[in-house]
Amino acid sequence: MILRLIIIFICVIGIIMSACNTSRSSFNENDQKTLLVSPTIELDQATMIAPTPLAPSPTVTRVKKQSSPAPITILQKEPPLFTDVIRNIPTPLPMTPQGGNLNIASPTWFSSLDPHREPSPSFAGWGPGLAYSRLLKFRTGANVKLPSQATECDLCEKWYMKSPDTFVFQIKKNVDWQPSKETIEKKVTAYDVAFSLNRQKQDFSVNAHIIHMIKNIEAESSQDLKIVLNHPDADMFVALANGKTKILPKDIFSNPQNSNDNITIGSGPWKSDYKPQDTTVQLTKWNYKTETPYIHSLEIMHIPDHQARKSAYLVNLIDIYQIDLVDLKEFSDFNILEHPDPGVGLAMAFNTITPPFNDIDFRKAVMLSINPDEIIEEGWNSKAFFSLGYPMVSPAELANNENIRTYFNMPDIARNILLNKADQGDFNITITTSDFGQEYMKSLEIITTQMRHVGFNTTFEMLDRRQYSLKSWKNRNYQMLVGPILPQSSLNGYLLSTLHSNGPWNTTHNVDTELDQLIKAQLVEYDYDARQHILQKMDLHLLEKGYRFMPATRKSLWSWAENVSDFYPNFSTNEYSHWEKIWVKP
Repeated sequence: MILRLIIIFICVIGIIMSACNTSRSSFNENDQKTLLVSPTIELDQATMIAPTPLAPSPTVTRVKKQSSPAPITILQKEPPLFTDVIRNIPTPLPMTPQGGNLNIASPTWFSSLDPHREPSPSFAGWGPGLAYSRLLKFRTGANVKLPSQATECDLCEKWYMKSPDTFVFQIKKNVDWQPSKETIEKKVTAYDVAFSLNRQKQDFSVNAHIIHMIKNIEAESSQDLKIVLNHPDADMFVALANGKTKILPKDIFSNPQNSNDNITIGSGPWKSDYKPQDTTVQLTKWNYKTETPYIHSLEIMHIPDHQARKSAYLVNLIDIYQIDLVDLKEFSDFNILEHPDPGVGLAMAFNTITPPFNDIDFRKAVMLSINPDEIIEEGWNSKAFFSLGYPMVSPAELANNENIRTYFNMPDIARNILLNKADQGDFNITITTSDFGQEYMKSLEIITTQMRHVGFNTTFEMLDRRQYSLKSWKNRNYQMLVGPILPQSSLNGYLLSTLHSNGPWNTTHNVDTELDQLIKAQLVEYDYDARQHILQKMDLHLLEKGYRFMPATRKSLWSWAENVSDFYPNFSTNEYSHWEKIWVKP
């Protein structure tokens, strides 16, 4: 009760402090809503189901000022157009002490305890969802270079491919369900996995779109699970590792007498105790036969106000904190981890069927007038990188720096293009946008200045966020677009829905057979190196055609308490296994 009063007092102080600050937009990418649709796209003879765009992971925080060297050393260097190495990580300690308690906060919350009825990332990666295992999970740790969607087994022992659309997973034999009176079977079996995935595919599940590529799931024995796809899709592994693709106990969730919204029984390392009256989730290590989690407990508090979360961090009530760019100067003495967030940030797009951008020369002229480095440095405080907008499986998918430079920041060439087009008008360009916050507005100012410098006459169509979404994404009615994009949970989800000629969110109206063929080729390519080669060709093709790109893709910034070690998060697609590997110094 005393701790609760302290937190309330801190929140009140934080709100007062926030009111004193200069007013600014409260928008962040997490304000975007999930679009609950699964449109189809025709690729030759196959019908591809494009997954619903997902909102990005919620902001999360955690506290303590660094008075001694942090466990992660951030490389400080001149901001490049792309992020090649996010951090230089020292060798972890050979011996990891056990014990300790960790406190974190989430700005968003959840309304249901049923993993298939709850869409919130806060439930999946920052709440009761940590009690559940998955068939696969994303790799985390000191040696993982971000961004990364590399997967590894969680509940499976191994897997093999019978054909490009059929896979068999062997389930571990020794994974226990958390003790409960409702659970009859004590071990996780392939029947539980098959039941869970089939349940997630049902119409009532808000997370059905994640595993849209799966046609059939069948348990052939207690250890063998067969998954058949609608068509070959290399993103199946990302879908199975998604933090929302959780494995539930068949005994409990198939029993109509149980209230699924009051039960959290999983096979993960955490046992969940949700306290709705305090808006907190207490996660405790329940199976001491396992090595991880290293800490005994993890408490997650709901603190929606940004200023209150910052205040809580600065007085050591929480141990990890996501820093807002406007507060970056306050944390100049802190060690900061930079986490790349592909698909989150500032995007530019051109309507390719509306003059003047139906002429590729005009699209190239705008690109050549733009200096992404200046946008990153001045608009995003150097905490961003250039990208082509899609989720990245590995750092190798980032566009080559030298290739990028041949398409941008050459104003003299841009002027020459316009001189050669002098008979086609006075180059009036209307930029459709909205006030999405300080970083976006500053970037918009830089972009218009750069475009005017080479001869474009720019005006703004400033809409509210709802109108912006309707006009840019639903009606596709604009000339040039500057603002955030619809984020996706997987590479193929973005390529099929946004870049493919028949994509439901292809707002640039591009019709490009060569690009469609590249998308289809990487879609069915399971070999890592071969897929990377296709994606590199796609990068160059997209730069050459100039449909859309992201001059500033966000890096989220994190600070952690001085007694917290081994904070190596991978927040890709609601991942949460990194919480198991943190430890707190005594």
